[in-house]
Amino acid sequence: MTVCKTRAETQILSTIFFINQVQLSSVDFF
Repeated sequence: MTVCKTRAETQILSTIFFINQVQLSSVDFF
């Protein structure tokens, strides 16, 4: 891992985490 990509990687990971949360909540909703 390179330190240059940390910010972009954290943004991608945060968006993926948020999407996973939304999917889990929608699955729980249905």
